[in-house]
Amino acid sequence: MFSALKQIGQYDRTLVIFLSDHGESLGEHGEDEHGLFLYSATLRVPLIVKAARGTAPTGRKVDAVVSTIDILPTVLQLVKFTDPLTKQFQGNSLVSLLNDPGRSDDRVAYAETFTPRTPLAGALCEL
Repeated sequence: MFSALKQIGQYDRTLVIFLSDHGESLGEHGEDEHGLFLYSATLRVPLIVKAARGTAPTGRKVDAVVSTIDILPTVLQLVKFTDPLTKQFQGNSLVSLLNDPGRSDDRVAYAETFTPRTPLAGALCEL
């Protein structure tokens, strides 16, 4: 994908965000899947932001807690989209963290699963 963007001269103008919706338990805690319980193995996922040139610093590693709910406000700020409707978003833009990765931040992430309350979970627990 990157080579194609470079070939057509759009790499520097393109915002790319790479992330996952969840991780996988690969045997940790006796689970082979995800969703029954919430552990770091299923909650912590990669988030890589390649901003368009000049919209955010490059080569930064941020250790702060962030959430996928923060992605859309981040994208909109990076592309300089402003609209009163954006005030309804529950997430917060991550641009300030991209600009200052050592910034002190009191962000929290919330996660829940309803899987243990489903009939499928009962069957899984009996295995």
